[in-house]
Amino acid sequence: MSKIGNTIVNGNLNIQGSNTEFNSDAIKIKDNIITLNSKETSNKISNGKAGIEIERGSSTNYQLVYDETDSELKAGLSNNLKPLASKEYSDNNMANTQTNLNEQIYQNDYINVLPKIGYYQDDTVEVVSKYNCNNPTSYGQLSNPVCTVDTLGRTILYFMANDGSYDTDGKYQLYYGYREGNSTMTFVNEPLIIQDAPNNYIEGIVSCDNDWIVLKFNGRYYIYDTNYSVNPDKWTNRKDITSIIKSTWCIGFKFMRKYNTIAIAYLNNRSYTAENCGILEIYRYSDLKLLQSYPLENFAKYAITPGRYLDSNKQNSKLSDSGNMTSSYETRHNSSFIIYDNEELIVFTNCGVSFNYYGANSNTVSNSLDGYIHIAYNVPKSIFMGNTGTITTLTKDHDLFIRSPMVTLFNQFGNCSYYVVSYNSLDNITYLCGCQRDAFVYGVCEMDNTLQRNVSSTEYLGIYQGKWIGVNISWPSDASVWGKQIQKGFNMWDVFVLDGRSKQYNNGAQKWFNVKQWQKYKGQSNTNIIEPKPGGYSVNTNIQSYPYYAQLFNGFTTNRMNDGSATYYACANYNNSTGYVGLYKYIRDSDSSKDDEAFATHHELIKNVNIGTIDEWNKLLFKGQATNLYMNGIYYNPIGDYFIIFCKDCTTYIDSNTPNFAQTMCLGVIKNNGEKIAFDIDKQNQYGALKGLNDNLCNWRISYNTNLNKRTWTCIDKYTILICIEWSLSNNSYGAYTVKLHFNDDTYSSFTITSTGNSGMYSYSANIDRPINIYYSGPKYGLMCSGNGWTRSPMMFKTQYPIFNGEGKRYTDDEFISNPGANANTYYMYLQSSQGLIAYVPSIPIFLGGYFEVIQNPIAVNLQPNTNNYIYLERDSSTKELKAYALITKDIEEGSKQFSRILLARVLTDSANPIETEYYRINTGYNDYTFRKTVKVTQPEHGKIYVNDKIGTEFKFELGTDVTIKAVADNGYVVNYLDVSNGNTGG
Repeated sequence: MSKIGNTIVNGNLNIQGSNTEFNSDAIKIKDNIITLNSKETSNKISNGKAGIEIERGSSTNYQLVYDETDSELKAGLSNNLKPLASKEYSDNNMANTQTNLNEQIYQNDYINVLPKIGYYQDDTVEVVSKYNCNNPTSYGQLSNPVCTVDTLGRTILYFMANDGSYDTDGKYQLYYGYREGNSTMTFVNEPLIIQDAPNNYIEGIVSCDNDWIVLKFNGRYYIYDTNYSVNPDKWTNRKDITSIIKSTWCIGFKFMRKYNTIAIAYLNNRSYTAENCGILEIYRYSDLKLLQSYPLENFAKYAITPGRYLDSNKQNSKLSDSGNMTSSYETRHNSSFIIYDNEELIVFTNCGVSFNYYGANSNTVSNSLDGYIHIAYNVPKSIFMGNTGTITTLTKDHDLFIRSPMVTLFNQFGNCSYYVVSYNSLDNITYLCGCQRDAFVYGVCEMDNTLQRNVSSTEYLGIYQGKWIGVNISWPSDASVWGKQIQKGFNMWDVFVLDGRSKQYNNGAQKWFNVKQWQKYKGQSNTNIIEPKPGGYSVNTNIQSYPYYAQLFNGFTTNRMNDGSATYYACANYNNSTGYVGLYKYIRDSDSSKDDEAFATHHELIKNVNIGTIDEWNKLLFKGQATNLYMNGIYYNPIGDYFIIFCKDCTTYIDSNTPNFAQTMCLGVIKNNGEKIAFDIDKQNQYGALKGLNDNLCNWRISYNTNLNKRTWTCIDKYTILICIEWSLSNNSYGAYTVKLHFNDDTYSSFTITSTGNSGMYSYSANIDRPINIYYSGPKYGLMCSGNGWTRSPMMFKTQYPIFNGEGKRYTDDEFISNPGANANTYYMYLQSSQGLIAYVPSIPIFLGGYFEVIQNPIAVNLQPNTNNYIYLERDSSTKELKAYALITKDIEEGSKQFSRILLARVLTDSANPIETEYYRINTGYNDYTFRKTVKVTQPEHGKIYVNDKIGTEFKFELGTDVTIKAVADNGYVVNYLDVSNGNTGG
């Protein structure tokens, strides 16, 4: 439609089209409200926003719109819309501005505070490349830590340790850690220098209190007056007390200065049937004269009556009449005398009692190694003073063999195997310092002495409401990725896969690392002490490299294929009802041809195989008579492509009517065509050594356990398999040996089985690696075994072929298998092995960059070889986190006046390790220096900024004065943000 001139439309004008354009110079609309987006049918603006846009030619258009995404009315350039300042918006915006400014002002307030190291303003940070206390002692009556409190209120932990090297093997020095309140323990890297201790080595810690400590060195015992100090230079009045330490079996020791007496309680008879089990002796401190000696009644003698119930309600288990219980106290578990002189109480506990019992409403005999005996004695204060008195036993019948509360208490931190008693007399506190037997785990339990006497039941006497003040409290820092213990070792494709326990990883969590390249210890050529070569090992980030990893593990095999290569298979997730098991193969993820240590593995499910249900094997092996059949192991031989299964009847032997195959193991073969071959109970004569084991076990009428070691079988060819068998009996005897099973032909219907030698050591603990498993590592090292039994350090490796070319001997299969203890190349790796180019900023309290914190774990710093490395510590301005790093240039000087960055040390390196360290002072020159700060505040056009009631855009002021910053926005205008930026002046 086209019309020239004026046009009047009477009635409604409805224009239908996609575009309406007005070329008028002026538009007047009578309606006082203009409706936009009028055809909207939903409950919001479907296109996201609606409003008015102003065309600005070549410049960005300006808009006034309602934004549906955050329900805000906004205005501004179309690419930078800002909310309009309603009163509500202004209030919220200014509150946030105040918060941000307050944070900035908080940091500025501390800009003039010196960087502070430690709680008492130390001047250096000892960046370390070697931790002298890397290897604390493990469990033991005199090897555990002891705890007390100094006059500053710090918790002090004394412990024995060395650097874990070959040079200090078996030699320990005294170290200490401290903490304030509930902070993390800080460990001092230098040993305490003990007066007259030969070469500063000590042999044990007996106990301690706020003002004394008892140490053993050079075969003798000494008590020192510590004068409430951890500095041995202030220790006085060293007294030789060897003559009064007659035994350390479960010893309880306390020096009571207020009485001038020493109380010593110790176990002198371990028999349960003895009239007395211990002795309490009181000595005068000044001349060590024996003042009083009292026998301590052995209340356990009342506990050995067959049929007595093990709980106070007499409703559950009771002692059996067969074998009854072990004959003596097993002192490796939580055994000690606790002395509460103010409460007139002495308590003896033992959590290592082994006994046989009938379960509730059952005639089946079971065995427990975790029985608990708790004996409490009333000891009048007159006796502690050295005078006469009468000791009475407070223990009741139900206190014997009840597993709580003592076992419950120690299980809270990981089942201590030993604990040593020490004291904090200033606060009337007793500490139980414990340690696990087979793993490096320490803990400290705090007992409030005032709560130990008035308890609801005698079973709580002396052990009431113990509070663990530290789990893993004694984890000094580590100088290597393996840390405190190499718990297990293995080898895949000729790469050593080792299980370390380092504080670098979650305070001693499992961390596997790979070693491909080794070197002799300190470069010596005539030693079998080896260490990972720097750059020749790495942390394994893939936990599936753990060779036994599976959801439900049934068996693992290492295999020497016909071409000499190594393969690894696992059977897992066997289903008793369906008979199916998963066959997994381990795959190496990296190029095995490269000469480096970095590789990771994963396992892939090859197939699910039906090997037969448990009921089917019960019929085939035990004529269906086994009442508690267990699939003890499933193993795959890829060379012959067949499976071997071992089944065990787990029925407990309780009387002569029990079938003579209870606890017996039988085996079967599943060929690749599904045919099953059963070597049943009637074919035991073919078992050789296995038959002897079965016959021996069947002579026991009490509980026992026999297991195939499911960790590793090794198939060395199509017919020959190496098997490890472990056994333990209820009389606490245990052992293991390796057998060689050889099938005679491809029918797999007959075999011979012979015993082989072993390395000569065994320990029945999953936490201790023992060289009883022979596995195939690959063509480079051949057959191997690893572990050192009860010795946590060093780790031992035995190889068929030598690690270093041209050294050692290449043993035949028969030589190595028959006696790996003698016919093997033997190597040892200590904890303090070559650590490589790395240094650590230690765990310290520090104030830096306006914030205070305690560095929880040492910060690792990578170093460059053959140069000076300057170590810096800096607080990141954005994340507020501390970071440490090394530069080969020195760009700030000692004591440089910087707020968030300090120079700590210079570390000189050779091609492999740090060789020299120089520390820089932190606070030099700060006292006469004043920081000034420029705070620049940018405000919007209609906003006003006030600093100390003066209006402006940039202000300078000296921190330490009262400064007020206010931001005011004019309602009705768009409010911009406040920009606060900092700049140093004068330095």
